Amino acid sequence: FPIYWIFYPHIHRLIKYSIKPQTLIYDIIDFYPGYNKGKKYFLSSSNVIAAISQELKKNYLKYFPPANINLVPQGFKLIKSKSLVHPKIKKIDNLQNKVGFIGAINNRLDFNLLFELISATPDINYIFIGPTDTDSNTSSKPIDTLISKLFSFKNVYHIGLISKEQIRQFIDILDITMIPYDTKDDFNRLCYPMKLFEYFAAGKPVISTAIEELKKFPNLVFVSNSAKEWVKIINKIISKPWPKNLQIQEKILAKKNSWENKIDQILKLLSK
Repeated sequence: FPIYWIFYPHIHRLIKYSIKPQTLIYDIIDFYPGYNKGKKYFLSSSNVIAAISQELKKNYLKYFPPANINLVPQGFKLIKSKSLVHPKIKKIDNLQNKVGFIGAINNRLDFNLLFELISATPDINYIFIGPTDTDSNTSSKPIDTLISKLFSFKNVYHIGLISKEQIRQFIDILDITMIPYDTKDDFNRLCYPMKLFEYFAAGKPVISTAIEELKKFPNLVFVSNSAKEWVKIINKIISKPWPKNLQIQEKILAKKNSWENKIDQILKLLSK
């Protein structure tokens, strides 16, 4: 009989009417809006239930309070080996005061915050690395118009899709990393972004909007929904080097949340 490791509540009917699994693992990695029947089905039927954050655990327990939800590492690929230098890295390497975002440039972003921030800091260069698309899990926005406006600023640079093996070399040349998600949307407010640990693995300071789970890192992540606060924080970080002791803390957290550690913990839960 198969073992099913499920991340998405969307597919509960497919699992419900397929070959009955010997083991069913439900791994909660995001707060998907809707799909309440699927959430309740997996929470009540799985042999092992895991969640990558306390906020997700707390919110999913509302659908089925008796569920035994275990916290596990986030699970991201820690890339150690250096790849060939990406040809577009020269475009931004020599820029000063670089604040960067790695990921899809889509309707998850808080464009109003970004527009106010970028306008207020012409001496800061903002780097966006990733494809443009639309995320169906969040509220719809006129994404083409917003992205065009974002890329129209003279201090904004866009580099499209790059391979996972080349992400690290771009993060390495940034001064500050950011997660500017629109937290008026529950999918964003309750997420636990994998990019956080990609940033941590490189020992970079992080500034984010008010994502609930990131508030537990007060020394490592600067959290605010105010563009004026972002300006103050960015100027403060730029003015002096990011302390070595904080870089060490970040790298330790990144290793703890590696994919390998996640698998080990899932296996331990299965063995019980």
